[in-house]
Amino acid sequence: MAKKKQIELTIEEKLQNALVPKEEQPYKIPSNWCWSYWKYCGKFIAGNGFKNIYQGFTQYDIPYYKVGSLKFCDEGNYLIDETNTINEEIRTKLKAVKIPVNSIIFAKIGEAIKLNRRCLNKIECCIDNNLMAFISEKYFYKYIFYWTKSLNFYELTNATTVPALRKTDLENIPIPLPPLNEQQRIVNRIESLFAKLDRAKELIENTLAQFEQNKMAILHKAFIGELTAKWRKENNIDLFSWQDYQLKDICEKITDGTHNSPINTDLGDYMYITAKNIKEEGIDLSKITYVSSDIHEKIYARCNVEFGDVLYIKDGATTGIATINTIKEQFSLLSSVAVLKPKKNKLLAKYLVYKLNSNEVRNMMINNMSGVAITRLTLTKIKQAKMKFPTIEEQQEIVNILDKLLAKYNKIKNLEQQLEKIELLKKAILAKAFRGELGTNNPDEESAENLLKEILAEK
Repeated sequence: MAKKKQIELTIEEKLQNALVPKEEQPYKIPSNWCWSYWKYCGKFIAGNGFKNIYQGFTQYDIPYYKVGSLKFCDEGNYLIDETNTINEEIRTKLKAVKIPVNSIIFAKIGEAIKLNRRCLNKIECCIDNNLMAFISEKYFYKYIFYWTKSLNFYELTNATTVPALRKTDLENIPIPLPPLNEQQRIVNRIESLFAKLDRAKELIENTLAQFEQNKMAILHKAFIGELTAKWRKENNIDLFSWQDYQLKDICEKITDGTHNSPINTDLGDYMYITAKNIKEEGIDLSKITYVSSDIHEKIYARCNVEFGDVLYIKDGATTGIATINTIKEQFSLLSSVAVLKPKKNKLLAKYLVYKLNSNEVRNMMINNMSGVAITRLTLTKIKQAKMKFPTIEEQQEIVNILDKLLAKYNKIKNLEQQLEKIELLKKAILAKAFRGELGTNNPDEESAENLLKEILAEK
C-alpha cells in the first residue's frame, strides 16, 4: 500500500488539541500566532545526583554541570564550565541522563532560582539534581530560550523552606507561538539589540574600572603630599608639618546609631538611615524608611547627626565608605554607621571623607575589623585609628585640588545609572518580542541603539 503524502500542517492545526482557552490567555497576540502550553513544545529532564567521588575531574568528554556552572556562559549563552567532566563508564554508574545539544538549562531548587539564570549546552552533557533541562522538540530552541528569560521562575516556586520548581507548574505555563520563520526573525532581532546593549555595558564597565583606578591614584598622591608639593614650596612649608593624630584627637565626637533595631515603616515622623543608604557621593534616599517621634528622640539623644558631619559605614559588605551629611533635618541612624564630628580648627570634614575613602585608609580600617558571625569596626578602633594630617590650610588646598580633578569624573560616574537602564531595556525588549511588537516602531529598540551611540560618543 502506497504511503500517504505527508501534509504540512499549519501551526494552528498542529496545536489544535494544545491551545490555551481564550479566557486563560495572558495577553493579545498577532492573529497568525497561537497560545499553547510549554509542555507541548518539548520535554523536561531533571538532573541526577552527582556523587562527590566523581567530581573534580576535567579530563573526560562529558561535561557534568552543577548550579554554579550557570555563572559561566559565553556570549552566545552557552555553558563553558569545565570544572567537572565524566566518561561513559561513570555516566552509566550514576545513571545520569544525557542532555541533548541546545537544551535550556536552569536551576530548579534553592535560592539559585532567584538569580533567574538560563544557559544552553553546545555539547551533550549531564546535569546534577539541582538543575533541570528543557529540550525543544518542535520549535526553534532559541525562541523558547529567550521567552524563558522573560519569565521570573522564582514566582513559581513552592512556599516551603527551600524554594523549588515543580515540573507540572512549568509544563502548564502558556507560551505564545508564532510561525517558525517568525520565531527566527524575533530571535535575530533580540540578539542584534542585545549585542548593542552588551557592547554598551562592556564600555561602561571598562570606563568605570578605569575611573576607580585613576581616582585611587589621585587620592594616593594627595595623602602623601605630592599634590600640594608646589603649594608648600610657595608657602615655605615642608612635610614635617604633617602630624600623626588619632581620630579621637581631632574629632569632637565619634559615636554610632542605635544598637537596637527599631520598628521602621514606609511612613513615619523621622527618616531612618542605615548603611545601605550611605554612598560615597552622598546619602541615597530612594529606599528610605521612617521611625516614630518617640523612637527618634531616644536615638537622637545618643547620636545627634548634624549637617556637615561625616557618616562612616562600620559594618557589613560596604564597610569603609564615608560621606558628608547634607541633610539639614534630624534623622535616626542605625549602629552600622558611625558619626564623626571634626574639630573645626583641626580637620575639614571633606578632607576626612576623601582620606577615609582612599585605598590605603580603607584597607587599613578593614584590617582592623573584628567579630565572627558579623565583622565590624568598633568605635574604639575608629577612635584609635592613627593617620597623618597636614595643617587645616593644606587640607583646604588638597580638597580644592581633589574637587577640581575629580569633578570631570562625575559624568563618568553617572554611567552607573546606565547599567540599570540596560537591564530594564533588555526586559522591555523581551516583553515586546513575545507580543509580536518588535520591529513595529518600538521605542525600546531605538533606545537600545541610541544608548550605544551615546556611550561611544562619550568614549
